[in-house]
Amino acid sequence: MHHYPALSEFLGCEAYVKHENHQSIEAFKVRGGINLVAGLSEEERCRRVITASTGNLGQPIAYVARLFGVRAIAAMPEETNPDKVRAMRHLGAEVIFHARTSTKRGSTWSCWRRRKGTATSTPLRCARS
Repeated sequence: MHHYPALSEFLGCEAYVKHENHQSIEAFKVRGGINLVAGLSEEERCRRVITASTGNLGQPIAYVARLFGVRAIAAMPEETNPDKVRAMRHLGAEVIFHARTSTKRGSTWSCWRRRKGTATSTPLRCARS
């Protein structure tokens, strides 16, 4: 938590800010990844988790999966920033590439989910399949 005197003065109270981007991997969606993976059964954890991401969700999912000993797959557009690809691989995720269009992305992701029986994570929700 960080205290900002000017913000406190402006709001008329003591204000503290929790910066999600100050997480250990400098990503703000770690909590969602923890909620997804912590809620998996042992059977589900023996499979893997998959996320469709350009990196903002993929990095936290890869990080949390590694903490829990779960394999992670990140389905990413072919044009994804190479630094984000390296970061996810460094965190232990298997990266698969797809075309940028949502139709092709969805078919790549759905194919992996069906074939591998993975738990899934999207930016808007976490679900099990």
